[in-house]
Amino acid sequence: MNPFTAYKQLNDIEATTEETVNENLFATKPQLNFEIQEGAIIEDAEDGDELIGNIDFFKESDDDLDSFEERAWKKGAGYKLPNFPEVEERLEGLESGLYIFAGESNMGKTAAMMAMLYDVGMCEENNVLALLITIDDTKDEVLPRVIAAEQRIPISAVGKPSRYVEEINNGSPDTLKFEEYLEKRKKEFNS
Repeated sequence: MNPFTAYKQLNDIEATTEETVNENLFATKPQLNFEIQEGAIIEDAEDGDELIGNIDFFKESDDDLDSFEERAWKKGAGYKLPNFPEVEERLEGLESGLYIFAGESNMGKTAAMMAMLYDVGMCEENNVLALLITIDDTKDEVLPRVIAAEQRIPISAVGKPSRYVEEINNGSPDTLKFEEYLEKRKKEFNS
């Protein structure tokens, strides 16, 4: 039963008993005794009757609907995820709020969340500040991921550049690729 139906039923009840209230509204235990007095609900308390509220339920309902309607139109279509169109479509656009990704270790939660967060934050149309909060990773673990995603290079090329220099110095067949990674890494740090 929605709250507006409950409000109407509360106003329509003339003579209430414990049984009538429970049948019409609550049907749950423990049972409470209510008395309706011109829009006010009185709950039987051990120390006597206690006023719960003197409310014009219809006005409150109308005010709630008006407030919701205003907020709903201000939301627009939600924040865009240009590089994740299927996620954007299924969520019908992201809204402000807290999103929690949960799962086993090393399943890619941080990588997926960072990629989507980056996408939301870098889309000019969104005009939003995106914030990543993690309890698992330090800033020294997150920073290489961000740079690697931006430059489209392996995380280790950002976090362990000496490894790539050593491979180049040892004549690795992937020298050109490794040099490109290091150049992109350097570009990010010099920008």
